[in-house]
Amino acid sequence: MVNFLFYQINFKNYYIFVALVLVFSAPNIYLAMINKIFPKIVSKLDFFEKGTIVSYVNVYNYLALRKLPDTVQSIDKFTLDGILLKVLLRLFYFKKNNRLSPDFSSYFVDLFKDAVLQMQSVYFIGATEVEIENFVSVVKRKFINLNISGYNNGFVNDSELNNLSSQIIKLNPDIVFVGLGTPKQEIFSCFLKKNGFRGTIYTCGAFISQTANHGFNYYPKFINTLHMRWLYRLIKERGLIKRYFMYYPFAIMILTLDFLKSKL
Repeated sequence: MVNFLFYQINFKNYYIFVALVLVFSAPNIYLAMINKIFPKIVSKLDFFEKGTIVSYVNVYNYLALRKLPDTVQSIDKFTLDGILLKVLLRLFYFKKNNRLSPDFSSYFVDLFKDAVLQMQSVYFIGATEVEIENFVSVVKRKFINLNISGYNNGFVNDSELNNLSSQIIKLNPDIVFVGLGTPKQEIFSCFLKKNGFRGTIYTCGAFISQTANHGFNYYPKFINTLHMRWLYRLIKERGLIKRYFMYYPFAIMILTLDFLKSKL
């Protein structure tokens, strides 16, 4: 633990230096993205708004989204994923947004319930073949009358994604959940809409694999109440250590510098 902290302290100035270089040498289009993404963040959703892509933004995936101006332009709405970005938005814009994460700890419970009540058909793409089979089983047990039009694993190449988009458009589900990770899921969602899909698309990151591996209630109730989801994930998913302790501090610096430079 001591060695790790010593490492972090030694490299603190390095992180700041790299962030400054990247931001101030970045094309202006990257810097403008903070003003393209954040105004699209919503605190309420019409779940079944046709022809709409709903993605999410958090501290981590902002790094990828800021490099995709055309994709961001095509996404209709973003939801706020994570308490850390909620705090930063409050500091930057004095604006209070609700956390709407794409999972069952947040608004997906109401979305799935309403999908059943309004007889909306759904399609899922993401995770491994085993995981998505498990996910569908979990969802069917919880939402017995949910109309699942189909599903596919997320380990597909570009040509397979082209074929998959054609299949989805033919099936014509009301809602498609895309869990391919940023930026692949956003790019695919925009491609799907551009090629004629008229339903509602939700990107959902690791939602499918998390639910498949850990069940409906991924987070214990007290973890949700205390807003300690990040710590719980860190304990459960050791692969996130690098993200939390290296990429997150770097992303916070990039976000802050983007904001400051956008005001110059």
